[in-house]
Amino acid sequence: MSEPLETFYSDREKARALGDPWADLCVLASVDEGFGRLRVLVLRELGGDLGVFYNGHSPKARQIDASGHVELLTYFDSVKVQYRLAARLLPMPRSIIETHWPKRPAVSKKLDWLYERMPQGSPISPSSSLEQLLEESQAQEMPPPGASGTLLRVLTMERLLLSPDGAHRRELFDVIEGTRQLLVP
Repeated sequence: MSEPLETFYSDREKARALGDPWADLCVLASVDEGFGRLRVLVLRELGGDLGVFYNGHSPKARQIDASGHVELLTYFDSVKVQYRLAARLLPMPRSIIETHWPKRPAVSKKLDWLYERMPQGSPISPSSSLEQLLEESQAQEMPPPGASGTLLRVLTMERLLLSPDGAHRRELFDVIEGTRQLLVP
């Protein structure tokens, strides 16, 4: 593992220890029809890689899969550090999805199976409710075909450490080349 990623993991662990609600989240940016699309996703550590899970039937899946690259933003308020990571997308083996899917909350599993019938963003008929649809959803022990995700190969990482006196420290790491450069904040 590279030094910049070790720093990221260390800052993330400190944030978790302090109960930072964003310690396991990221904002992932993709592009669709010329517009930036942002969404909050859980950023997972998967055997030395970073990855995100999503539903393969969702609009975000098409956007993410079509790009080949994404940018992620994390901000750990508890330790006052922001990260921007540029990453190349790698296929996520189905075995990883099958290993991690059972750990999802029950309602998330039901949603995953509901997406097989009704894609994310589908309108709910006035004669129905989300609660009713979830109750009818037949969540099974294995993930549905649409359960998907991607591994993230971090290419560059920018770390912004915020200081109370306003003299922030900003560094750019080229993870592939193994270089570090101090930047004007």
